[in-house]
Amino acid sequence: MVKVPEQLRSYLAMLIQRLFTLHSELDSLALIFLLKPYKKLDGRKLSVRERGEKYAYEVSDECFHKLATHVLNKEVLYYAPEVDEMKKSFVRALKMHGYNVKEIETWEGVKWEVEPSFSPERMEKTREEVKTLLEQLGLHEVQESLNLAEELYIKGEFAKSLWNMRKALEDLFQLISARMGIDSKDFLSRFVKSESARELIKKIYWYTCKGHEVEISEHEAIFGYHLVLSAIYYLVLLFRNLA
Repeated sequence: MVKVPEQLRSYLAMLIQRLFTLHSELDSLALIFLLKPYKKLDGRKLSVRERGEKYAYEVSDECFHKLATHVLNKEVLYYAPEVDEMKKSFVRALKMHGYNVKEIETWEGVKWEVEPSFSPERMEKTREEVKTLLEQLGLHEVQESLNLAEELYIKGEFAKSLWNMRKALEDLFQLISARMGIDSKDFLSRFVKSESARELIKKIYWYTCKGHEVEISEHEAIFGYHLVLSAIYYLVLLFRNLA
């Protein structure tokens, strides 16, 4: 089972703290998901917020999606648009990390269902390996663009997110070209020997040009994100082998 990223646990903690305001509600949460009561810690009584945060970090990787589903479906007693936005941001973060999130319309309103079914193990491994390789090779500008793309996607700014994915690719082209002493315009033809790989990377780059559009869909943005991440992974592995 893939390790749940720290970012997702921190987002879940924020939602629990916002939605569960009574100890009795957290008692129910503890019983349902077999979590520690955490009424006291080191002789000190914990606040509702402290207990909520502990539950977000204590729940196992295997049960994380179940707790996420439960929290997303927790209703508030009064209309709070900021809570809806928090939930949508959390859902986008889950999708970014490979979780499948269903939005189901019912007579009671929208219900959410989170499933770890989109190969999160491989996706998370790729993300971590790309981050490590970029750090080892000193290609920090590329990681900065990737980080910004993720933040913008989670905020729901899909076109800007895809534009920054394109920038991450361009940064990589320019940085490797500079180190190899070649013109960045000739980067792919000089650096990538496989014709099929060159053509695929070109098509991925062209796809990211959608980022110049005023609006694009969430699905187009997340698709572009994973395409670019795969292309960057391939290119940095090539560069590492040359370094």
